Amino acid sequence: MRILAGKPVAVMGASNSASGANGGIESVVRILTRTRSDVLDHVVAVPFAARAFDDDLALGDADLRAEVAELVSELADRARSNAALAA
Repeated sequence: MRILAGKPVAVMGASNSASGANGGIESVVRILTRTRSDVLDHVVAVPFAARAFDDDLALGDADLRAEVAELVSELADRARSNAALAA
């Protein structure tokens, strides 16, 4: 999977358990690291996913929404930084 090498990647998981898919997130991070992806250290886990989203599929918890927004912002910053280095 060299196609992912050097590409910035953010990882987020959701689960109906209290762990918020932490085990799955750890596995995905390990795999992406082996592909030499540029995996962000910051990950987001959404616990109790069946209750975490409202009828419009928006996250109900403001802190969790902010955490997701921060993750996306970090990913965008990393992508811009990598693009600038490649230019």
